[in-house]
Amino acid sequence: MGLGLKTFALLLWTVALSVVGIGLFTKGFLLNRLEIPIKSSCVDAPIEGGGANEGGETQNKGCWTNRHFKKAIIIIIDALRYDFTTYNTSLAPEDALPFQNKLPVIHELLTAQPAHSALFKSLADPPTTTMQRLKGLTTGSLPTFIDVSSNFASSEVTEDNFLQQLAQNNRKVVFMGDDTWTRLYPKHFHKVYPFPSFNVKDLHTVDNGVIKHLVPEMETEEGEWDVLIGHFLGVDHVGHRFGPYHPTMAEKLTQMDAILRSVVPKLTEDTVLFVMGDHGMTRTGDHGGDSVDEIGAALFMYSPAKLLQGALPQQQGGWTVSQIDFVPTLSLLLGLPIPFSNLGMVIPELFTTFSTENHTNSNAVYTKWAQNITGVEALRINAHQIRKYLDTYENLGEDLPKDVVEKLQKQLMEVDNMYDTAMKQDTLVEDAVAALIGAKEGYIKYISDVKEMCRKVWAKFDMVAMVCGFSVLCIACAASVCVTMQSQDRKLAHNLDNQLSGIAVGVGLGFVLGIISEICTNGTLTLSSMAPLILPCLGSFIGYMTTVWSKKSSQGINTVQELWRTLKSQPVDWLVATFLLGSNACSLGTNSFLINEDTSTAFLLQSLVWILLFAANFNKQSAPNKEQAQKRARAEKSFDIGRYITRPSLLLLFVVVVFSICVRLSTFFRTCREEQWWCEVPHFLKSLSTVEGGHKNARYFFAAACMALIPVSLRLFMSKNGNMDSVTPTVLSVKYALPIAAVCTSLYW
Repeated sequence: MGLGLKTFALLLWTVALSVVGIGLFTKGFLLNRLEIPIKSSCVDAPIEGGGANEGGETQNKGCWTNRHFKKAIIIIIDALRYDFTTYNTSLAPEDALPFQNKLPVIHELLTAQPAHSALFKSLADPPTTTMQRLKGLTTGSLPTFIDVSSNFASSEVTEDNFLQQLAQNNRKVVFMGDDTWTRLYPKHFHKVYPFPSFNVKDLHTVDNGVIKHLVPEMETEEGEWDVLIGHFLGVDHVGHRFGPYHPTMAEKLTQMDAILRSVVPKLTEDTVLFVMGDHGMTRTGDHGGDSVDEIGAALFMYSPAKLLQGALPQQQGGWTVSQIDFVPTLSLLLGLPIPFSNLGMVIPELFTTFSTENHTNSNAVYTKWAQNITGVEALRINAHQIRKYLDTYENLGEDLPKDVVEKLQKQLMEVDNMYDTAMKQDTLVEDAVAALIGAKEGYIKYISDVKEMCRKVWAKFDMVAMVCGFSVLCIACAASVCVTMQSQDRKLAHNLDNQLSGIAVGVGLGFVLGIISEICTNGTLTLSSMAPLILPCLGSFIGYMTTVWSKKSSQGINTVQELWRTLKSQPVDWLVATFLLGSNACSLGTNSFLINEDTSTAFLLQSLVWILLFAANFNKQSAPNKEQAQKRARAEKSFDIGRYITRPSLLLLFVVVVFSICVRLSTFFRTCREEQWWCEVPHFLKSLSTVEGGHKNARYFFAAACMALIPVSLRLFMSKNGNMDSVTPTVLSVKYALPIAAVCTSLYW
C-alpha cells in the first residue's frame, strides 16, 4: 500500500469516528419510531363480541360500544397552559397577573354545573411543538422528531387518527383556524377555513377568522357537521412576542372567554364541548421542551347532558391526565373505533353516569356495579386495542424491549381473568363487584405501564446515547488534531503501517469486548446495542496513540514535552482560530447564545479576520538581504503612491475592512427566529405582497441587477486575466451557464 493510500486510510478513520459519534448522539436526541399504516375499523373489534350493546337505542349505537354523544365541538387554544384556566377567588382583579382569572366562564360552569363539566391538567409529551402535539391529539400516539413511514414527500399524517375514523364512518368534520391542520390532514374535512399561522407577530388574523365562522357553523342545519374544530393561535403568538406576563395576554384571554360564552348557550344535549391547549409555555413564552410549564396544558369538557356523577373530588394540583387520553375518550364517546396506534387511556370518570342514569335499584352494591361497569368496558376495549398495536409493532420493529412486552401481555391476561370472574352468573354480587373494581384498576395499570414503556423508548431523550456520542466526537476531534500535527513530522509519517495496524487491532478487540459486554449485561444483542460501536472507537484511538507514543519513546523523545513544544511552535493565528471555533461550538450549548446565534457568530467571525490581520503584520519576518535592502531604500527615496497603496499589508487591510462591512450588511438579510420577539424582519426579506407602491418594482429590479452583476463581473475579470476563448468547463459555465441561470432566476421572481 502506497503512502497516499495509507494517509487516506488514516483520514477515513477520523471520518468514521465522527460518523459514529454523530449517529450515537442523534440516536439519543432525535426521537423516532415506526409508523404503522393499519387502520381500525368497526368490523375488526379488539375483543370478541365488541360492538354496540344490543340493548342500546338504534341512534345511539356505535362501532365498538354505544355512543354517548352525537356531536363534538373541539376548541384548541394554542399554548393554553393549565394555570390560565384555573380561578383564584382570593385574588383581586388589580392583583391578578395578566394570565390569571381571565377565563372566568370555566370557573362559573364548574361551580354551577359540576356534573356537566370537568377540568383536567393535560400533560403533553415532548417535543412540545404544535405539529407534533397535533399528531398526538389526533392519533393518540407519541409523536417524535422523526416518524419513520412511507410518507417521505409530504407532512400528511398517514397513521390512523380520529379524523380518519370520522371520515371512514361518514361523519362530517368542519375545521377553521391554524392552516397546519390542512397540511397534516388535507383530505379529511367536509368544510375548511384555514388561516396562515407562520407570522408570530400577527395576533389576530387566525383568531378573527375562527370567530367569524365558529358560531355561524354551529347554527347551520342538522346534518351539516358532526365534529367542529376551531384552532385559535393568538395566545401562542402573544407568548412568543411578549410573554405571558404582558398585558396583551390578558386582552387575548379575555377575548377567548367571550368566545366560550358565545358557544356554550348554543350547545345541545347531544353535543360535548372540549376546550384544550396543545401545549403550555415557559415564563418567556417559548415551548418545545419538557419543562413543567411547557407540558402542562389545559383540558376542559362541558355538555348540557350529564358528564359525571358529580363534581370531581379536589386534588392538589388538579386532576391530571395524559394529553393523548383525549383520543380514546373522544372516540368512544362518539361511538368510533379507537385509532390503531393509540396509546392513550380513556378517562374512566366520564363513563360512569351512563350506567346509572336509568338505574332504579337502590341497593348500594348494585349501584356500585352500575357506576363502574361502563367505565370497565371502555377500559377493556382500550386495553385490547393497545395490546393489538403492541403485537403488530413488536413484529415490525425492534426498539421495544421484548421481555417487558411479554410481561405486560401476561399482566393483561390476569386482568382479563378477573373481569371474567366478575361477569360470571354464578359469582356472588359482592365478589363480582370486588372483581370488577380489581379489573378496572388492573386495566388502568396495564395501559399506564404500556404508555410508560413506550414513553421511555420514544418520548424521552436517551442521555446515555447522547453522552456516548459526544464522547466519541471528542475522540474524533482529538484524533484529527493528532493526525494534523503528525503531517508536519516526516519521521512519524513513515510510521503509518504501525499506526494503521494499531487502529485495526483496537477496532477488533473493542468490537469483541463490546459484544461480550452487551451479552453479559442485557443477555442479547440487538441493532440498538451501543457497546459494539463505542468500544471499537475507543480501542482504535488507544491503538493509534500507543503506536505514536512508542515510536517517540524509542527515539528517546519525551512525549509530553514534545507535545508542548509542538503547541508552542504553532502560529498565533492558528491557536486563536482554534479558540474562537471552540467558543462558537460551546456557545451553541446555551439557550441565550443559541437564540442570538446570528449576532455571536458575526462577532466571532469579525474577531477572527482582524486577529488574522494583526498576526500577518506582526509575525517576525526574516531579515532582508543586501539586494532587497537597496531596493527598499531606492523606493523610499522616490515615493510612489501607487506602489505604496498596493503594498500587501494595505491590500490585506482593505480586504478585511470590506469583509467586515459585508458581515455587517448581512444583517439586512437575516431572518428572525421565533424566540427573537424584538427582531424586525428586514425589508429585503419581506414578502413582495407586503411592499406597497413602486417599491415593489424597485426591489425586483435591484435584485435582478445584483443577479446580473455576478456573471458580468466574472466575464470582465476572466477577459482581462484569463482566456475566454477556450472550451474548458469553467469558461463555458461563465460564458453560458451563469447568464442563463441569472435570466431564469429573474424570470422566476
